[in-house]
Amino acid sequence: MASIRAEQSSLHDLGFRSNLADPDVWYKQATKPDGFQYYEYVLVHVDDILVISHHPITTMTALGILNHLKEGSVEVPECYLGVAVQQWCSPEDAGIADAGKD
Repeated sequence: MASIRAEQSSLHDLGFRSNLADPDVWYKQATKPDGFQYYEYVLVHVDDILVISHHPITTMTALGILNHLKEGSVEVPECYLGVAVQQWCSPEDAGIADAGKD
């Protein structure tokens, strides 16, 4: 990323607000295609970014355009700040809303 100040400006321009308790945690309201409202999060640490969203590639693409992210650096994460991470979706998103109902 170009700089911390440019990164913060870009997140603000995209509608995100910085969390008062931790200024490296950014959030904004979002809506899934089915109308469900939730919060998207962007976690920032120096030059590492993790987007938590129903459709994270939209936010990462916008950040990439505004900040000239390194070619090939936008990918599904395996690790963030030394901790293994994985993609997760709710049972409803996976199409198994009735799982476990007998």
